[in-house]
Amino acid sequence: MPALEFMATGGTVIATDWGGHQEWLNKEYSYPLNCVEVPQQGFPDCMSSRADVDHLKELMLHCVNNRAEIRRKGEIAAQVIPLMCSWPAVIERLFRKLAIADPRGQRLLDMLMSSASESAANAWR
Repeated sequence: MPALEFMATGGTVIATDWGGHQEWLNKEYSYPLNCVEVPQQGFPDCMSSRADVDHLKELMLHCVNNRAEIRRKGEIAAQVIPLMCSWPAVIERLFRKLAIADPRGQRLLDMLMSSASESAANAWR
């Protein structure tokens, strides 16, 4: 969560492109870091992510040499992240995942989208 909070204030981050980060990490406003999935010792079915150290060095050097790009990405992140993390956006993503997992979830998603459309229309009246 600290990376998201930093991005919401206009910061730009380098973060591993794995796990939960994939929900919000985007080359347009951040620097996804390559990683390798490795099994946890003693838990062969449990995978962990290890950052690609050479890629991290490359991204850090790129950031040092491209300050204007970092500022641009930060400005975009400050606009995108708060919208992405709003309650309506979070609920919509949840319902979309429910719709994939269970056919009844599609009905919930349809109801949500219908309700959102009506609310948006009413806001313009």
